[in-house]
Amino acid sequence: MLIFFLMVSISCSRTENVEEEIIKPPEKTEIIENIQGSWHLVKVESYLKIYDFSADNIIYNFQENNVLTVSGAKPPSFENGNYNYEYKMDYLSGYPSPTETKLYMVKTIGLKYPVLYYPASSTLVLDRSYIDGPKYNFRKK
Repeated sequence: MLIFFLMVSISCSRTENVEEEIIKPPEKTEIIENIQGSWHLVKVESYLKIYDFSADNIIYNFQENNVLTVSGAKPPSFENGNYNYEYKMDYLSGYPSPTETKLYMVKTIGLKYPVLYYPASSTLVLDRSYIDGPKYNFRKK
């Protein structure tokens, strides 16, 4: 009887913790019309691993002249250097479609990165997870 009581009480407490995590609403996104400036890379998420760069000084500087300068890089981030980029609304597929909406995205080195912005945490995400690519998470510097 004592063993049964312990099992029931342990399973109840574990269920309550899981329910609290499930009920927690996700942070809302907003459109960010201008990404210019310096952004600190804090995390890269891939389908295999999460890389924590919060203690590193990896900076992506999106400049007015459509040049992205990366400094302090470590894999799997971009390598140090300058890259041309575009920030605009576009179709992910590149073509208008009745079922596809335009998204803000960064296009660089021939790749498209849909942009998500979480204002509550000042987090910018360049997200290629739609093709099992990485998610680059930044905080405004």
